[in-house]
Amino acid sequence: ACHYALTNAVVASIDALKRWRDKIGSFDCEAVANDSDFDAIRHDPEFVAFLTANGCPPLEPPPPPEPA
Repeated sequence: ACHYALTNAVVASIDALKRWRDKIGSFDCEAVANDSDFDAIRHDPEFVAFLTANGCPPLEPPPPPEPA
């Protein structure tokens, strides 16, 4: 899941997280929240929806873009 997240492959990362969840029988929201490997996709709507569907608390909004 981390490898896919690092390459911005959101769907593949979610699929890997689903397999992980199914293998261990639960979803560890804190582990995903604290893993910087997911930073690139953390605010992607599909990723956020997956986290929400698995009982994770809402994420903080992304920081505003830097002024040009």
